[in-house]
Amino acid sequence: MTRLLVWDIPVRLFHWSLVALVGLSFYTMKTEGVPFVFPVEIHARAGYLLLGLLLFRWLWGLLGSPHARFASFLRSPGSMINYGRRLLGGRPPAFAGHNPWVAPWSWSCCCHCRSRRSAACS
Repeated sequence: MTRLLVWDIPVRLFHWSLVALVGLSFYTMKTEGVPFVFPVEIHARAGYLLLGLLLFRWLWGLLGSPHARFASFLRSPGSMINYGRRLLGGRPPAFAGHNPWVAPWSWSCCCHCRSRRSAACS
């Protein structure tokens, strides 16, 4: 089997930076923030960096490499059903990039996070 690198460096850096900044934000909020002198400031800066990362990813999803674009994982309902049947049958097809079920899961996660945020802010 040959190895195929699908995700470009900007997407990989985005994902690992996202993990690191969310971890830092959680750490500075749930602990006293040692070794940081002002953990609230670090928490706020991590939040601003997260916003910048999300803006970058949104732009890269529109203008970036072919597999990084949001349009690359939008599939027809028929292809999603076909993929589900083949997955349940134990022989899912291979995809370079996202499989057809990614878009519905991504949108459901975004909507869930948005509804949780709205509920927390009220």
